[in-house]
Amino acid sequence: MKYSLPSRLMRRQRGQALISILVFIAIGAIILTPVLNYIGTSLIVGEVFQEKTDDYYSADAGIVDAQWQIKNDRLSIVFPSPNYYNQYNFGTPTWGATVEGKKGWYYPSDVGNYNGSHKAEINDRNVAVRIMNLWAPSNITVPSAATAQSIAENYKLIVTGNDTGQLDTSGDSSGRKYEISITYYPEAGENLTIRTIGIWLPPGFIDYSDTSNVIQVNGSNYASSASRSESPNAGGTAILWTLNRICLVWVITIIR
Repeated sequence: MKYSLPSRLMRRQRGQALISILVFIAIGAIILTPVLNYIGTSLIVGEVFQEKTDDYYSADAGIVDAQWQIKNDRLSIVFPSPNYYNQYNFGTPTWGATVEGKKGWYYPSDVGNYNGSHKAEINDRNVAVRIMNLWAPSNITVPSAATAQSIAENYKLIVTGNDTGQLDTSGDSSGRKYEISITYYPEAGENLTIRTIGIWLPPGFIDYSDTSNVIQVNGSNYASSASRSESPNAGGTAILWTLNRICLVWVITIIR
């Protein structure tokens, strides 16, 4: 019996395929467990990420809505009497209450107003919004609501500010100088004496000092070795100048 050459070659390779299959099975068994663990971990991480993303955007929706209510002067509508919003109350808010008794209101219902019982859902979450006043001055005791209202509404002390249009080359070349004027209208026999002057800067703003930045008192430059301090406060930065002498003041102009 004669055999062709291909037949002879195939006959000599018996069992080769089985060995290769067994090798691949062994390799698959080795890497299968890590691959399954990796897939499981990826699924868990994805779920956690989605949960946190939903939390973030739900909270952001409440913050944006609160900003809109404030900018459009709607707090008196959102928080009606008797627990109305008081702009002079810097303590614990007395306005608004959810059904759980917490101070704050749920995200607006379909009618566009805050509702203490309706729980509108955003990403399957109930969003409660709490609005409260923050006291910015860092070296003055927080006054009562009545005292703060009396100070603000008697118009004896007027604070105004404007952009001078001048570039401030002492620091950032894109910075600009800002002028703040404090005007005092005393009654007969009243005097306003000042020991410290402070400003509050929101996040992203920086104060630079050089010889051209001056404090004017009653129209004249105030020559002083006043100490300057800077500290984080109320989400921004508080800057305080302590004068080396008490000033009797009618008009103060600060150019920074």
